[in-house]
Amino acid sequence: MSDFKEIYIKAYDHIKELFPPEFHAKDTTEKIKWLNVIRLADEIDKINPRQLYYIIQEANKDIWWSTVHYSFTTMRVKNSKSGLRRIDQFKIKFGKDNLEYL
Repeated sequence: MSDFKEIYIKAYDHIKELFPPEFHAKDTTEKIKWLNVIRLADEIDKINPRQLYYIIQEANKDIWWSTVHYSFTTMRVKNSKSGLRRIDQFKIKFGKDNLEYL
């Protein structure tokens, strides 16, 4: 875990609480996968951990998304039909014009 920045480790603790316990990482390998999603969202997608938390939190308030059970580790996987990743779908639907300021 020491390979990850402290901000990613702290974000993990907060982001996992947005998911039901049965979807939390069950072991170190799964936790590393979650941490990699947070890191890649920040470094590649330019969605910092705070923004990521916000858009997931907003998705959980949405009538449709709140009923869809998805794994956090699939946030960056492209949908075969739309070609969009879940993180992009969330950013489009729940991100605000000022998302970069969060």
